[in-house]
Amino acid sequence: MLAALGDVDYPPEQFTAAFGVSDRGDAESREFIKRLQNLLDNCNYPFKTHIIVTKPTIEDEQRWHQFKWVIRNLAELRSYVLRSNMDYMWILGGDNPPLRSSIKRLLALNSDVASAILYQRPNKSWQNHNAYPLVFRHHWNLRDLDKPCLHNGDETPTTLNSEQKRLLAKAWLQLGFVKPVWLEKRWQTYKVCRNVVFGDACCLIKRRVLEAINYEMLQAAYQSYDIQYMQQALALGFETAVDMKLHCPHITFEGEAY
Repeated sequence: MLAALGDVDYPPEQFTAAFGVSDRGDAESREFIKRLQNLLDNCNYPFKTHIIVTKPTIEDEQRWHQFKWVIRNLAELRSYVLRSNMDYMWILGGDNPPLRSSIKRLLALNSDVASAILYQRPNKSWQNHNAYPLVFRHHWNLRDLDKPCLHNGDETPTTLNSEQKRLLAKAWLQLGFVKPVWLEKRWQTYKVCRNVVFGDACCLIKRRVLEAINYEMLQAAYQSYDIQYMQQALALGFETAVDMKLHCPHITFEGEAY
């Protein structure tokens, strides 16, 4: 990751690399933070670097459970970007080293939220070990709330009442109603997918989106804070896009890349 950052093709005076690191209150965390700072001090990067040490609160534990570490990190990084008057936040997972052209490719999408394509790492418990792309398309959208539809076998389309709309909107934010893009027969021929939701491990977000949406887990059982972030962006009218030919690796603990 550190070597890949140093090779990114973008003017170094125009960005700062901020690292969100969790303090778990143990010696291992303290040693990791110390070693990371030592590495950054000796990397001689042409851009600024900054470590943001985070520690979830009791409220975070109650709201986010096992996801409290990553959501608190992202929330603090978002706050740092907004305080620093930056135009974008480029999110990178610690196991997702970027390609050299990543920033320029994401900017070229001209979208409020732009992402490389990222693959889910296979779980050893799965019967097959195929990786799949973390890109999903809504097959029902909040904009469909006002469309006439059939209910209970009625032949005449009717519209939803206000209570039905409220409940459906709430369900949409919590559950998603999404379908994987890889179920579409020609998905491997796509160059760009727009107005989709996706994993955020190599994702460029405009400031106006960050100002409108904080990081949250609306329903902990759904277990996907990044998918929910993209859903909220779409609900507020922001545009999302994935460069389907910009593949950001997803590294395993064994050193395998997907």
